[in-house]
Amino acid sequence: MGERTEIIMDCEQCDRLLLDVRDAINTLAAGSYQIRLSGDRSGHFHEVAEALEHLAAVLGRKFEERAKIAELTQKINAGLIVEEVLDHVFDSFHSLLPYNRIGFALLEDEARILRSTWARSDGKELKIKEGYAAMMEGSSLQEIIETGRPRIINDLELYYERNPKSDSTRRILAEGIHSSLTCPLSPMGKPLGFIFFSSFDRNAYEDDHIELFLQIAGHLAVIMEKARLYQVLLEAQEQLENANRKLALLATMDGLTGIPNRRQFDAVFDTEWRRAVRGGLPLSLLLIDIDHFKKYNDTYGHQRGDDCLRDISSALYDAMLRASDFVARYGGEEFAAVLANTAHSDALHSADRLRKVVSTLDLEHKALGLKGRVSISIGLATITPGQSDTASALISAADRALYRAKREGRNRVCAMDIAPDND
Repeated sequence: MGERTEIIMDCEQCDRLLLDVRDAINTLAAGSYQIRLSGDRSGHFHEVAEALEHLAAVLGRKFEERAKIAELTQKINAGLIVEEVLDHVFDSFHSLLPYNRIGFALLEDEARILRSTWARSDGKELKIKEGYAAMMEGSSLQEIIETGRPRIINDLELYYERNPKSDSTRRILAEGIHSSLTCPLSPMGKPLGFIFFSSFDRNAYEDDHIELFLQIAGHLAVIMEKARLYQVLLEAQEQLENANRKLALLATMDGLTGIPNRRQFDAVFDTEWRRAVRGGLPLSLLLIDIDHFKKYNDTYGHQRGDDCLRDISSALYDAMLRASDFVARYGGEEFAAVLANTAHSDALHSADRLRKVVSTLDLEHKALGLKGRVSISIGLATITPGQSDTASALISAADRALYRAKREGRNRVCAMDIAPDND
């Protein structure tokens, strides 16, 4: 009778244990990993209970790791800069990894220099701060780059005894750090730098930690590669913008003389004409021609002729006194100057000054005699335009004035004042 009762009790206890196991499995399946099996743990049930509890702990850790990595991925996809992502890592992974300090460093100068760019610590003072740099040649970090595998040092004091020349180890020990795990950042096999996890405790790191460290390092490498590609894109965009600016400049500058060309003259003249009409302001135009330039080319050749054009255009350009004054190559050996808001008498004075500037260049012109020198003739016209006046009338008047200067002996200024429209 006693044996039968004991068997019945054993069966009832076994049923309860099986129910506990079933409930634990259902709890795990529901996504909850906090289980604790009660009851007698003797015999094989003890092994089953421990195995289930270990499985729950492992699954719970894996779930938390995945959640943290997913959150890290979300931060990266949100466009956070690398420093913000590193701050997130430091604040979020304490429950999964042992660390009191995280450092981040990037390779420079074709991987010859490693420079610290970010660091955070639970300690009082950072001895390796942003900007700290060390040479990679002869460094133990070179092996990590070559193998692509993380390195664990669980006793930094012992490591420093064996490597007394390591300044970074001396500094990190001064922060109270006693163990470290170093992960390389190598997206697509290209070394970018390192992330350093460090602990105040000795023997803080195990091989089991490496997988999660590598996942974090991999995500940081992704954001670094994104930043690098973005920088490449910005540089390419800047180069394109510079090229476009150069093309725009070339489109408005004369290729031979380097001063504005006829196209730019037309644009500026049109703008100043409209401004003069709106404001009732005087506008003066100078048409300038190099005297006997064909004879100069025939005597000295086209190369010297080009040099002469460059010298005169540069002298005219430099002689413009106001920011609003504008001079351009008009065509061949002709130049044009637009003097905005300039009355006839002031424009006449400016024109004669330009003529004298060219004379002071003292460019010989033997086709005109032993003492012959290059000179210019200038036709000037001024108008305060009304609504019915035309810009072409001002150009025509300046052209007639230039023709008269040529006819009257060259090396002179002839002017024509145009009466404004009175309508």
